[in-house]
Amino acid sequence: MKNTAEVCRAAGGAKPPESGLEEMNPTGNVKKQKEETEISSRLVNFALLMYKQLTSEQRYTISVLLQRKCTKNEIAHAIGVSNSTVTRELRHNSSSRGVYKWDKAQRLADKRKHQMP
Repeated sequence: MKNTAEVCRAAGGAKPPESGLEEMNPTGNVKKQKEETEISSRLVNFALLMYKQLTSEQRYTISVLLQRKCTKNEIAHAIGVSNSTVTRELRHNSSSRGVYKWDKAQRLADKRKHQMP
């Protein structure tokens, strides 16, 4: 099979596809071809964007908004995370009495982060 550039030149000098993921098959149709490295980098980027810890500023904002009796949904919207993130943060970092203190929450999160292998 000819490479994409050769097929394009034979078809009248058209430019080859720019993405690098397309390839001409013998019938002249363009087919998508997934490259393993491309998929792997996409998954890595997705995972990095998906799993971020809250910052100390976000934890402070949670604390302030809880004192103002805001809902979890309002808090989530204010700090730019999902409602489940706020719920999980409160469950993991509140005292046994249900009191959330941002500085203690930050210390607990830092401690857990450093315990990971």
